[in-house]
Amino acid sequence: YGGIITINNAISESDIDGYTIYWSDGTNKKGSIIGNVMKTGGVVTYNMPTGTTKPSINDNHLIVFSISGYCEATTGVVSTSTIEDSYYPNSLPQSISTTTDTTATT
Repeated sequence: YGGIITINNAISESDIDGYTIYWSDGTNKKGSIIGNVMKTGGVVTYNMPTGTTKPSINDNHLIVFSISGYCEATTGVVSTSTIEDSYYPNSLPQSISTTTDTTATT
């Protein structure tokens, strides 16, 4: 997995410092942390590195929580779309070979 995660900022960011991104199973339950990003006063982006592994087969959404210097919000915003792996492998097979069955009859 990997790519740009876009977070539409809070209406008012006066009491927050940034956002924490977690994997989620589609509920308000947090999975493993993906990363943190500081507020910018507008739309925020986080670059999830290519090759990031999903911690659980059930964690196919993201959830974002606002954070301050003191704590994290108790409720987050869950992504509505399922996170799918669209990473194409770079490695190709080295070769292919065939053998002929000389004992076959028609």
